[in-house]
Amino acid sequence: LKNINFELKEKEIISIIGKSGSGKTMLSKMIMGLKNKNMQIDGNILFKNNNIFDFSEEDLRKYRGEGIGYITQNPLNVFLPFQKIRTTFLETYLSHKSISKNEAIELAKKNLKQVNLENTEEILNKYPFELSGGMLQRIMIAVAIALKPKLIIADEPTTAIDSLNQKDIIDEFIILKKELNVSLLFVTHDLGVLTNLADNLIVMQNGEIVEKGTTKEIIINAKHEHTKFLIGMRRALMEKFKKVKEYDK
Repeated sequence: LKNINFELKEKEIISIIGKSGSGKTMLSKMIMGLKNKNMQIDGNILFKNNNIFDFSEEDLRKYRGEGIGYITQNPLNVFLPFQKIRTTFLETYLSHKSISKNEAIELAKKNLKQVNLENTEEILNKYPFELSGGMLQRIMIAVAIALKPKLIIADEPTTAIDSLNQKDIIDEFIILKKELNVSLLFVTHDLGVLTNLADNLIVMQNGEIVEKGTTKEIIINAKHEHTKFLIGMRRALMEKFKKVKEYDK
């Protein structure tokens, strides 16, 4: 990563877009404070004016949960395959909150309902492999919002699910922004999923930011050649999809 410089405000949604290998996920992990000892850091990541690279292990533990939540593209990397969803909620809540197990379960049910999952008791007693990708994404969002973080990083959260569920997940993020006043850093390679979501857009290539601005400005009047390429690829895909739909009719 090099020449990275941007600011995320309260209640703002920024989307980071770029092809695979552009540095999007590495940047997300750095913001989470996930770095190895061999990394050379030249710069700061400030959360409420505090440099996260100065945090102690205890500070980082609180930061990852109460300060910032992380939603990955593959929920099966988060949920243990032979551990019920109930246990995941309990471990998360009890490690950050001074509440009883019963209180934690009631909170889990409340958070599941916030992401439009009503059959909460049934879900809590399921194993991850018994649930669809779209449901697991919603559950992962429910776990993240339970600790009321100021910022949620969503790293390609719609990649592994079908287009109908993609729209539902995007709608969930829009609702969360309004109801919870949370800031969102949405990482994606797909321009289509962020048009109605992001306030501002950051375009990455080869580990650096090549363009940034409001989503509308960049979609209508992109300046960098890589941004124009990404927009062109999206339009070509939509035209191809449109022709397939017409053929099906």
